[in-house]
Amino acid sequence: MGNNYGGIAVDVLKLVAKLNHYCITFMEPRDNMWGLRLPNGTWNGMIGQVNNSEADMSGTLIFTTESRAEVVDFSAPLYFQEHRILYRTPEQEPNIAGFLLPFTGMVWLLIAVMFITVTVMVAILFFFYDVHHGTSGGAIGSSGKVPTRAATREPGWRASYFTIGMLLSQPPRWNPNGALVVLFMTALWMFISFIVANVYRSNLVSMLVLPKIEVPFETLDELVNQHEYKIVMPAGGALQQKAMEAPPNSVLGKLMRGTEVSIDFSYSYQAILFRKYAGIGNEIQLDVFRDFRYSQIAQCPFTVTKNGFVTGIQMSYVFQKGSPLKPKFDKVITRLREAGLLDHFLDRALPNASHCRKKVNNSNELRPLSFWDVAGMLSLFLGGIAVSTIAFLLEIFLKPDAVPAPLHRPVRAIARFRLLERTAKVFTRLLRSCKLPPGEPSVVKPDGQKK
Repeated sequence: MGNNYGGIAVDVLKLVAKLNHYCITFMEPRDNMWGLRLPNGTWNGMIGQVNNSEADMSGTLIFTTESRAEVVDFSAPLYFQEHRILYRTPEQEPNIAGFLLPFTGMVWLLIAVMFITVTVMVAILFFFYDVHHGTSGGAIGSSGKVPTRAATREPGWRASYFTIGMLLSQPPRWNPNGALVVLFMTALWMFISFIVANVYRSNLVSMLVLPKIEVPFETLDELVNQHEYKIVMPAGGALQQKAMEAPPNSVLGKLMRGTEVSIDFSYSYQAILFRKYAGIGNEIQLDVFRDFRYSQIAQCPFTVTKNGFVTGIQMSYVFQKGSPLKPKFDKVITRLREAGLLDHFLDRALPNASHCRKKVNNSNELRPLSFWDVAGMLSLFLGGIAVSTIAFLLEIFLKPDAVPAPLHRPVRAIARFRLLERTAKVFTRLLRSCKLPPGEPSVVKPDGQKK
């Protein structure tokens, strides 16, 4: 008996050999494959060696298919398996627009529409209330004065400050006293703003604490129709046989177009772990990958899709047609399955795979915030400062008398340095030179010359 082989199938073989006093000699298939039907009707791999009487049975578990059952016999099933997809769990990348993710685009659009609607409605109500009661400077009321332009704009500014302040959880600078309809509109907006602000903060915190992992694909159809991941699967398996026999335009038929098949475990493992590859295999095969990686770093960097395909396939030993060994193995396998020992053998062979069998939708790993996580909010802040600065400079240029009293001295200091004055003279010269008719020389008086 060879002592260099192990696993679930070998454990059961050793048990049957001990009960029946058999001596087992292991041999490896020449091509290291389970078995595919070739175009000439023959079989390669372990199926071919058993069919050609080169071996009495297989030393590992093989999927039962109709084409294989035509040339060999299968024992009672040890496990029922289905195929799934395994890939490296995507890493969380910083998102410059992360502050917008708590709400969808439609929700942001509805908030903007509500903001504009409430601002306009409240401004109109304020204006008519002030006009009727004469509470605004220059408004038509008991005094009979004609409203000034400033008095007309004042309700709009009040409404804008109020709606923006409520969304930002800032207290209003005035009490919305007045008509009942004004009180109702402002109270309703305060209630809506309270809900929106709290939901936004809660969603943003939850996204930062427990970020959601975006799954690139969940089904075989999604896998074969994407171009981000390459596909690798074991060579000579039942899935490859079914894909080769499937119609070219079916999902299984499309699988073989760009899929790499490999008999090298190390190559498949490295491709999935360090490159953009997705592996396809039965659940036990994928557990081997996860168990091997967890035994190295005590982490589970792989994700397995929730939904399986090509389901309900039996995993059994392969015997020659009419082999007397099959009834003896069937008897032992049935007793082991009824006693629950087959699952025990599986857990003992892959002790670390159970740590990785949970479907991962969220990441529990701590990731420090990077610059790009806050770049979006920072850009809004800097943009607001830039707009405010430009508005302030335009106000100094166009309406110097409207500058508040505390700013008179800084404005005079700017004028003393004559920075703005010199800039204005340069633009004036350029405009004068552009207005002259063609061919006529432009004459500019010296700065010190007076008119």
